[in-house]
Amino acid sequence: MASASVSPGSAPPPSLERGQALPTASLDTDGQEPSSSGGGGAAPPPPTTTTTAEQQQQQREVTERVYMSWPGSETFFCGGRCVSGPDWRNAFATAGLILVPTALFCAFVAPVYIDEVQQGWLVAAAAAVWASMTVTVLMITACTDPGILPRRDPARRLTGVPQQRHVAVNGVDVVINLNRTCGIYQPPRAHHCSVNDDCIEKFDHHCPWVGNTVGLRNYRYFLAMIFSLSLLLFFVLIASCVGAFHYHYANVRDDHVKSIGDGEPTPAPSQTSTFTVKHGGIGAVTIFLIILCTLTLPFVGGLTIFHLILVSRNQTTYENFKANAQERSAYDIGCLRNWYSVFGTPVPATKVKFRDPVHNARASDEDDTGDASNGDASNGGMHSYPSSVSLPNAATMRDAMPTSSRDVSRDTSDISMEM
Repeated sequence: MASASVSPGSAPPPSLERGQALPTASLDTDGQEPSSSGGGGAAPPPPTTTTTAEQQQQQREVTERVYMSWPGSETFFCGGRCVSGPDWRNAFATAGLILVPTALFCAFVAPVYIDEVQQGWLVAAAAAVWASMTVTVLMITACTDPGILPRRDPARRLTGVPQQRHVAVNGVDVVINLNRTCGIYQPPRAHHCSVNDDCIEKFDHHCPWVGNTVGLRNYRYFLAMIFSLSLLLFFVLIASCVGAFHYHYANVRDDHVKSIGDGEPTPAPSQTSTFTVKHGGIGAVTIFLIILCTLTLPFVGGLTIFHLILVSRNQTTYENFKANAQERSAYDIGCLRNWYSVFGTPVPATKVKFRDPVHNARASDEDDTGDASNGDASNGGMHSYPSSVSLPNAATMRDAMPTSSRDVSRDTSDISMEM
């Protein structure tokens, strides 16, 4: 311990009793002991302050949301409320392909019904409302989380575990895989989308026309979109064909009346028909709409019929392409119940709460005591995910596997704890 020196002429230091600590004095910037106020008491120590970098880090953890640092390829809008794929602009292009022909129909073909047919304005109103509904469900499909599954922390990935596990669903053996990118065992019917770069629950396909992956949470909106679009194309095709026939009939009628009144030979319709003068652009627009609908309706209508069959079998597009023709679907619970499982049940809650602060996830990771490096049997090597990135439990997985008798093997619960 260093000894204190005393300058000549200064007062001797006070004597210390046994067990009394040596008082310390802080020096000011000039090296002198600051004067004490209030009877010579010691000055309080300066308050400890965090550095600017630490303050910025704390502020970032409080303000940053999960979606801001999400490792997938999704595009987020409205502060993480809307989730779309990296090709989200395709949805606006598809909306334009729907709205532009409908606008041409309302501007050129619908006026024929308004002028020539009683209550003809209903034709234009039906086309406009139908197109608006189609675009609305299109945007809902494009902006809805398709069923993104949470990822495992890269520092806590499972090691030394098999690549595949087998579970029984309604007596049918189902293989589930360990996805290395997300570090989880995929639940039954889940698949990793290479475009969105995430595991999607009840993966169906990635639709480039929508600009998003179609999965458990937006499949019903996708079905509503293609079904509504098929009906709109059929309606515009029939109305345009009737309008074209009426266009030709009106020209012949006007020319016949003109020739009788003047006693002259029938001239060309383009020269004298009053209908042509009033509805001059209907001919070219009607032909364009007829060709467009004729080429588009088989594709959209065929896609609609295909998905209606899939719903009746409780299959996804991905499962249909992988399944054998003679293979029974493990999830088929009857036609009516299959339809009810798609349209009669509420939309499941998102597994990843993208708007939660990041510091919630970090706090939960700090509280985790499980060994995620070796995947021990006590907790499957699963660290405790925060509420913002909650893993599906056994009940959630059973909901994802609509079975009549809940005939799920015991391994299913184990896998839900090892994801």
